[in-house]
Amino acid sequence: PTPHLVQCRKAIGERLIVGVSTDEFNCLKGKQSVYSYEERAEIVNAIECLAMVILETCWDQKRWHIATYEVDIFGIDEDWRSKCNDLKKVWKTSVRWCICPAPPVFLLP
Repeated sequence: PTPHLVQCRKAIGERLIVGVSTDEFNCLKGKQSVYSYEERAEIVNAIECLAMVILETCWDQKRWHIATYEVDIFGIDEDWRSKCNDLKKVWKTSVRWCICPAPPVFLLP
């Protein structure tokens, strides 16, 4: 994500958590990484307003992240929305869905 997009998302929550996909997970999604997971995580982690960067290894992991980090706002790229439709079943009624033009992020108000 670009710093501008991250800052925009940060404006709607108190803590911003960004998921960075492993190289293997990107391969399963049909994406090829230019930088390794470690390099991408380091770049994203350098963005000042982030609370943390989390490792993403599969789609099902998002369900665990939502519960563990008590997510109230879930943002995801429009391209991947259909892959996460089942997550609405595990959300509290107050969890908002935020369609974003960048990689998935978790926002905590």
